[in-house]
Amino acid sequence: MKPKTFDAFTKALATPASRRHALKRVLGVVGGGSLAGLFPQQVLAHSKKDEPSTTHPPKTTTTHPPKTTTTCPPTTTTTVAPTTVPPTTVPPTTVPPTTVPPTTVPPTTVPPTTVPPTTVPPTTVPPTTSQ
Repeated sequence: MKPKTFDAFTKALATPASRRHALKRVLGVVGGGSLAGLFPQQVLAHSKKDEPSTTHPPKTTTTHPPKTTTTCPPTTTTTVAPTTVPPTTVPPTTVPPTTVPPTTVPPTTVPPTTVPPTTVPPTTVPPTTSQ
């Protein structure tokens, strides 16, 4: 498929369609498929094996020359002498101690709360009579 044809096809699929238009497309595909099933001789392409194909050129076989191998000369090896790195010493660092002055919080006083006494009035329960 050509790139321009493919682009046009994908753009057509991406465009929104109404339900009526989509239903027409689905019915067209179903109707075309059923007609193809009813008339298979009209749909299928007839080909006779005796006649040469006029649309495609005959196949030709190509032969390739045999593969040749080449060998590379041996490579030279370079040896690197190991090197030693002397250890480095880092002088210790001293950090002077820091002093934090104490903080004083003034005491807080909470005034006492007084709750007035509650009085509950006496309740009288009428006597029950049993029968």
